Amino acid sequence: MGTFGRVEKCDLRPHALASMKRPGPREPVSGYEDFFRATGPRLVALGYVFTGDRGQAQDLAQETLLRAWQRWEKVSAYEDPAAWCRRVLSNLATSEWRKSSRRRAVLPSTLIAPEPDVEALELARALDTLPPPQRTAIVLHDAGDLSVADVARELDVPEGTVRSWLSRGRKALAAELYLSDSDDEVQQDDPVH
Repeated sequence: MGTFGRVEKCDLRPHALASMKRPGPREPVSGYEDFFRATGPRLVALGYVFTGDRGQAQDLAQETLLRAWQRWEKVSAYEDPAAWCRRVLSNLATSEWRKSSRRRAVLPSTLIAPEPDVEALELARALDTLPPPQRTAIVLHDAGDLSVADVARELDVPEGTVRSWLSRGRKALAAELYLSDSDDEVQQDDPVH
């Protein structure tokens, strides 16, 4: 289904509308073609301002023009039919924004966030094997880009202690990551796994 649940890939060019079922008596759609040509591009532009997405803007304009066509006898009698269309488009955009906000609120964050790469997962797993002081020192120094002196101030320990934690933690990480790589190679070589 389309974005708004009613129309999917509907051709709203004036000649295509003649073949669509329209409520009310079957008579020519007087003035709609001119209205369509003048108003359609402006509605797409307005929809783009609302959504920032060209495809969604086109869907909004399409749905708005369809509604105008379905009610053309009444809409054409308005002082400014384009104003009616702008209001419909605005209401549709607001409604769609509310729906998408509710969908985002309902979705767990794991479905929204991009999947982390394998190396980042391996590093996180390896960091979890370290004692908390070593892990904290490595993350602050290497990932947080803090100097040894800054890490020492953050953790309220002497600089020598931070250097010791960094040295021991890096050795343990290297061993853990090496073992992890070796395990992967064994699983790839061994058809049993």
